[in-house]
Amino acid sequence: SFDTRQRRHFEREARAQASIEHPHICKIYEVGEVEGQPYIAMQLIQGSSLANLQQVMTRDDKVRAIQKVAEALHAAHVQGLIHRDIKPANILVERRLDGTFWPYLMDFGLAREVDSNTQTSLGGAEGTPAFMAPEQARGEKQRLDARTDIYGLGSTLYSAVAGRPPFVGNATDVLVALLLDEPPRLRTFDPAVPAALETIIGKCLEKEPARRYASAQALAEDLGRYLEGALIRARPPGLL
Repeated sequence: SFDTRQRRHFEREARAQASIEHPHICKIYEVGEVEGQPYIAMQLIQGSSLANLQQVMTRDDKVRAIQKVAEALHAAHVQGLIHRDIKPANILVERRLDGTFWPYLMDFGLAREVDSNTQTSLGGAEGTPAFMAPEQARGEKQRLDARTDIYGLGSTLYSAVAGRPPFVGNATDVLVALLLDEPPRLRTFDPAVPAALETIIGKCLEKEPARRYASAQALAEDLGRYLEGALIRARPPGLL
């Protein structure tokens, strides 16, 4: 059975996710304990992870899924929560009867409430090397904010489009590359990727958080412009 510290940690995570009401975030209905074992009653999602489904989704399907997750993340960020482990395995996708894909953001297990006065995170910070932001790789817990999740969304969309994450290799190789190298251009893997989409993803993957989108909502809006064929706000690096 869990010790007291683990139980508090478990309940805090469940409360964090339960506090967010959004159609693209997996709902938590109840948190409790039975014979010393804590449990969470969650929404049943009849789907599979983005990692498993991306082979049958069109490029626009993938963009639309990330757009919806970005909107969901914005709702979490407004409530002072950052996820910190955005990756294809943490996005479950249901295929609806009309053929559309409905994504759900899962597993706020690494999410922590953020103190609104100091903007410092409460709790440890880990993540998945292939999808984590440079500031996470450096262990800069005080710097983690909404833009950390925006990097995770960018690396997740990159992976869905390219068929591999921005950086590959063992954990050490990935962490070093994450800090020092630029990811290969998306059109290296698929020459048909539109320049606008490559630009949006590139802005998410900026190593300096200040150069990324300022909010998940801003990212969602730019993805919407891309899907509509309108002019995006992001600009390719080097234009300024």
